[in-house]
Amino acid sequence: GATGWAFEPQKQTSTWLQGRVVNRGVWYYDGEIDLGYVGALRMAKAVVTQDDVFGLFGFGCDASFTSGRYLVEPKDGLRQQLVMHNLGLSLALNRDAFAKEQNISIGSAKSWISFNLENERLNAHTTKLTLTGLPEGNYLVKVNGTVQNTFNKTDSSETVVELNIGSGPASIISISLSADIPAAVQTFQVMG
Repeated sequence: GATGWAFEPQKQTSTWLQGRVVNRGVWYYDGEIDLGYVGALRMAKAVVTQDDVFGLFGFGCDASFTSGRYLVEPKDGLRQQLVMHNLGLSLALNRDAFAKEQNISIGSAKSWISFNLENERLNAHTTKLTLTGLPEGNYLVKVNGTVQNTFNKTDSSETVVELNIGSGPASIISISLSADIPAAVQTFQVMG
């Protein structure tokens, strides 16, 4: 489904709403439901925390810790954001989604992350992954086992990584401090 308040027939125009500029097509907001519905969509995320009473707990996800890694299966509906409060780590996608019924795997020292990315439109494109809370160091970014990008993390600022995604239904994404992520993480299968 989609939500839009009006349809703009002109190529680009300025609206009566505080002069906002809109392009041709359906408006990307709706005045009657923008505060509730769209607000909820922007807030939807999987959140993991370590509770003193309940232990490791996931809101909008299933979370577990085993063999030195966290396994998180997002179940918030959108599957685009993960916040690991217990690690001070967050991941956010600008499009696509973490694969349905698949775990995001994160090393306990935050030195590696691996997940399946679901291509929601089945076309080749670039997805941006925003990461916060990574430790300092040199990182490799792999898409389907091929090194696609590298970056050097020197401070606590967020890092935006561009992932070039093919037209297939899913891609295996891994981000690691070393040349290879642990073999136990490489058990993910591309959905097909």
